[in-house]
Amino acid sequence: MSKVYCEILEGSVSQSILEDGTKMIADAAKAHGGSGNHQAPTDLLAASLGSCILTVMALYAKPLGIDMTGTQAIVHKEQGHAKPGHVGILNVHVYIPTDHEESVRIKLEKGAKNCPVHHSLIESIEQSITFHWGETLQENTPGEISSLSGL
Repeated sequence: MSKVYCEILEGSVSQSILEDGTKMIADAAKAHGGSGNHQAPTDLLAASLGSCILTVMALYAKPLGIDMTGTQAIVHKEQGHAKPGHVGILNVHVYIPTDHEESVRIKLEKGAKNCPVHHSLIESIEQSITFHWGETLQENTPGEISSLSGL
């Protein structure tokens, strides 16, 4: 079992601290009364799904001798119609820069679909995962994403 400690810092700004000391700041979107200066919790939810899918795919790829460096995901988040502010749909597009034979693709796609975040949300949020083999993400990405490739 792991714990995440959360507290309100000021107004609607909250801080979450993981057991290893990693800190995350969140706030409601401006449209929902927040400052808009920090990630909205629903954005963190979308980020959790995308990063989980990539992480699990990389774990499935490792014993196959496949390096997943450069693989990217973009998560399109849509609000639910039943409740304002509720996440209703998460559409994930995974871009794998190198193409692989069908048997490898099946294994890696299975890994993505075994992501624990995906399974945790499956009953409450409509989700889709689309794989783009041999392609890179073509739309503009935040500068921070580009700088991560140097890690």
